[in-house]
Amino acid sequence: MPAPRSYQQLTTGRKIVIKTMVEAGIPYRQIAAMERVSVATVHGVAHDNELIEMSPEIVAKTKAALSGRAYVLADRSISKAGEETRLDKMNSYQLTVMGSIMIDKARLMDGMSTENLALHTMSERLQSGSKDLENVKNMIIKRFQLSESDVLESIEKKTGAIKQEAVNDTKTVEDHAI
Repeated sequence: MPAPRSYQQLTTGRKIVIKTMVEAGIPYRQIAAMERVSVATVHGVAHDNELIEMSPEIVAKTKAALSGRAYVLADRSISKAGEETRLDKMNSYQLTVMGSIMIDKARLMDGMSTENLALHTMSERLQSGSKDLENVKNMIIKRFQLSESDVLESIEKKTGAIKQEAVNDTKTVEDHAI
């Protein structure tokens, strides 16, 4: 049995959540139970003209407000988590996970990469691709009894653009990783 509901002014963000559920076809009673509001409140939000005519300025203002609130809550959470008494009670796994997450988030906020696997994967693919091309070249030479220079010229023409694209992709990945 849900706890009794109390009156509260809904934020624009919360109205958007309710409106989205209505538009997704979720029954009003179910939304009311999930959001701990009355069915009348859900109905009111569903027919709220403010949300229908939301300008980009209102959306931007709402996002900024929600983002600001998130930063405040994050700051409070980090402060609480970083208290010496709490840190002393954490095991090594918890400390490692918390430290890793904090580094990841700090790098994100500084506009730095948080995952450098893409660069390593791209490099491995390029190396593997070069070996595959060499094998194909040798097979063509042997099968069609062509000279190596003819095959190389043909391969270079057809794969030159692909190689350049791969190099450009690698540079783009490296630029984003820095």
